[in-house]
Amino acid sequence: MSSHCFGGEAADACIAAGVDVIDHGWLLSDWQLEAMGKRGTWLCPTVGVLTHPEGALGHVPPGPAREEATRRIDEVCDVARKALRIGVPLLVGTDAMHGGLAYELKTLQDLGGASPILLRAATGNAAQALGLAGEIGTVHEGAAADLVAVRGNALTDVRCLADVLLVVQAGRIVRRV
Repeated sequence: MSSHCFGGEAADACIAAGVDVIDHGWLLSDWQLEAMGKRGTWLCPTVGVLTHPEGALGHVPPGPAREEATRRIDEVCDVARKALRIGVPLLVGTDAMHGGLAYELKTLQDLGGASPILLRAATGNAAQALGLAGEIGTVHEGAAADLVAVRGNALTDVRCLADVLLVVQAGRIVRRV
C-alpha cells in the first residue's frame, strides 16, 4: 500500500496503518522519519520535482514568492537529508518530472546519499516495494532486465547516469550513442 503524503497527522495515520510507501514526505518530522526507519516504511522523496529548473520552482517568478518557495524547498531538502542520514528505506522516483531519474539521483546524492544506496533505491528496492524482487530491478539469468551503459562509474557517482551511451530494453538495443 502506498500513499502520497507530505507529513503531519496524515503521516502519523499512514505509519500507524502500516502503509508500505510514503511518496513525497516533504514535511515529515524527525519522529516520523525514525518510526519509518524502524518499521521499514519506504520513502520516495521526489525532491527533484521541486528543485529542477523546469520543476515547481522554475514556474515561480522572481520576488518574495520565489524567496518563500526557495525557503520551503530548503526545508524539504533538510527532511530528505535527515531521511538519508537516519537510513529510512528509500525509493527513487520522479513524480511529474518524467525522464528525470538521473536528476533525482544526483539531487539525492548532493543531499548526502551514497551512490550504491541510491542505485539500489532506483532498482532493487523499487522491485522489492512492488513485490517483484528477483524478477525486476536486478541483473541475473531469468530476470526481466532493461540495462543502460553510462560513461563513468555510477557506484561512485550517480551523476554519470545523465551520460547514457547505450540502452538495452527487453534484450534489444534501443539507443546507442
